[in-house]
Amino acid sequence: MQQKLKNTVLTFMAKKFYLLLLLIIFLFPNLSLAQVQATFSYQKSRVEIWINQDSTIEVVEEDLIVLNGFLERLNHKFLNKKIDYLTRLEVLDAQGRPLEKKDYTFTNSKAKEKVSIDWLIPKRTYVNEAVKYTLKYKVYGALSLLADRDELVWSLLPAGSGLSQVEAIVHLPNHSAIKNEDLKIDLETNAITVSKDIYRTDKSVYDIIKASEFIRPVASYYLADNSVYFIGQNLKKDSFFNIKVSWPKNLVMKPKVSYGQALNWLIGGGILIIFIGYLVYYRCFGRKKLQKAKEEEEK
Repeated sequence: MQQKLKNTVLTFMAKKFYLLLLLIIFLFPNLSLAQVQATFSYQKSRVEIWINQDSTIEVVEEDLIVLNGFLERLNHKFLNKKIDYLTRLEVLDAQGRPLEKKDYTFTNSKAKEKVSIDWLIPKRTYVNEAVKYTLKYKVYGALSLLADRDELVWSLLPAGSGLSQVEAIVHLPNHSAIKNEDLKIDLETNAITVSKDIYRTDKSVYDIIKASEFIRPVASYYLADNSVYFIGQNLKKDSFFNIKVSWPKNLVMKPKVSYGQALNWLIGGGILIIFIGYLVYYRCFGRKKLQKAKEEEEK
């Protein structure tokens, strides 16, 4: 009887062991696959840009991002953008609450593909979940100061993503009394192959596109009250959608030095101060200590 009970217990334990083994075999590959297939893509974006008189720009970007798979971090790459440096960075969640500064970073590099904003999100598995984040930042070096005109060219398509809708508003400095005819506005894109589907300087079409859903790629832009409005729909992945605004000289001031140059000078100045301080210390104290040590050795 005891032997039979013992065999029953062993059989039960063996079944549990095999069941656990099967779970390990089938569950862990699925988890690995989920991690490999983890993706996020931008669905909608609204960008508002203020051009400052000191030739910097301030940007507020609201993005709707679709998440899939196991994720803990998102990033926004600045491909095809002219950036010297970026400051005053803030990342806000869907409720408008700012993330802690330790949870986001800006990476600047001479290699354009490495210039990005990275931020942490709740670490878990997502299934086709749409989340909204807002990025706020100030950019140095975004404007091109040319011989006869100055201009801003800004890419609205995030790297590796298409957009069902993108909207952008560019505000010129408030002090400007520039005439509309002195402004030049353009849209450079390969996302819209039919030229008539880009409606230029037409607010009525702009409003229609904003309030409707089209099945083909369309875009529109217009100028009003020293602000330029752009909109686009159904923009394919890996295409480009670059807005361009240019104006006569003297609307913004040319910086005497770039932000990067000022930072390099600051670092160089700090190193020079340390070196001079070391020389002063050596002349005042170090030489005396060395002389005293020699005298003690001679004794």
